[in-house]
Amino acid sequence: MDLIQLSHALGIEVRLITSPLLIDRALRALRLNSLPRVRVVGIEEALNDVDIPIVLSMHANYNERKLIEVSREAFSRGLRIGLILGNEYDDVSLGLRNRAMYEVRLGPMIGHPMRTTIALAYAISVIYTTWLMSSDASRG
Repeated sequence: MDLIQLSHALGIEVRLITSPLLIDRALRALRLNSLPRVRVVGIEEALNDVDIPIVLSMHANYNERKLIEVSREAFSRGLRIGLILGNEYDDVSLGLRNRAMYEVRLGPMIGHPMRTTIALAYAISVIYTTWLMSSDASRG
């Protein structure tokens, strides 16, 4: 439900590898009909049309600096970033990890994963802030 609310609030596309029944139940609980930006997909189609897939994981070697660097490049070249997250219990599968270009750890190393929605909101804020700063720099 948190990811659906985040998608709805920010107007971002969320692709979930899960049971459609869980999504239907969450939409009913939120009193929403279907949301076109929330889709249930299989692993094979999860990264369709994504130019730069990035895994967010507490086990990654790169940190926010890499996310900022990649965001600048994506903005300057008009590329689409896809953020890949596990959940609070399971990290990202090896199949999706192997398809990612980068793995990024957010925040300090505390030994516990962030909630999925917090990690996603954090990463989106880093990306959007980088794009806003890049946009301002190109104008001035």
